[in-house]
Amino acid sequence: YEQEISNHPDGLMPDKALYLLAQIEENNLEQPDKAAEYYKQIILKYPGSYYVEDARDRYRHLSKTDAAPTMPN
Repeated sequence: YEQEISNHPDGLMPDKALYLLAQIEENNLEQPDKAAEYYKQIILKYPGSYYVEDARDRYRHLSKTDAAPTMPN
């Protein structure tokens, strides 16, 4: 997914790729800080994304539980 995002940042679904990376980091690899960064990228780069609402919720949850970096409103 990272290669797809790097090679095609304006492609059809980079937001989906970021979301899937975040899910993998959070749920399979138990890396909440990395997951939070991917969610943050979705929020900032793709505000109209289908995934932005869930990304925002997950980012806030991880910020509360794992001291992820804060994001400006």
